[in-house]
Amino acid sequence: MKEDVKGKILKVATNILLEKGYSGLKMQALADEAQINKGLLHYYFKNKQNIYYGVLEILVDNIYLHIRSVLDLDIPFEERLAKIALLYLDRLEKIPGLPTFIVGEICRNPELANNFPLAQEFVSTLIFLSEKLGEAHLPNGREEVMSLITNMMSLLAFPYMMDPLKQKIFPQSHKGLSEEGQKEQRAKEVAAMVMFNLKSKA
Repeated sequence: MKEDVKGKILKVATNILLEKGYSGLKMQALADEAQINKGLLHYYFKNKQNIYYGVLEILVDNIYLHIRSVLDLDIPFEERLAKIALLYLDRLEKIPGLPTFIVGEICRNPELANNFPLAQEFVSTLIFLSEKLGEAHLPNGREEVMSLITNMMSLLAFPYMMDPLKQKIFPQSHKGLSEEGQKEQRAKEVAAMVMFNLKSKA
């Protein structure tokens, strides 16, 4: 029963946060939409910030663990990047509003992102990525690692956000990323572009 109530709260909070962001998450409105007493929000989560972090954990959904598993594969580094890109595209397909939400929250509430309980996992993943880049004889300094992450996220997220617009402008000829084979193709293209950029710095 307890987990059912918590799950219901987090599900409703996720929808509100993706649509309105942290500032748009109001405790009374959340309680009303979840059809529970407002006191239960404080009982399960103590405050609004803990609800926010609970939603972030759902959105992250062990992505760092999956990324580290892929980076550990004994395959060419470009193929590892393509698999990571595909992981991210799969997440975008399940949660279309994720890129806008993340960018918006980083800009509006950087202190919340810095205090996120899973922030250390992100840092550990960056360190692991740096080590794997070094093993592949690729540039692996702090700037190169952050550049790689930034390039991959922008190359994957922005086209995905633009996909509905392209579908509207070119309804007959446009192939959406959700169509068979399109995500895999985009993942490979992004991996190739990122690798080209890395090798140019070697």
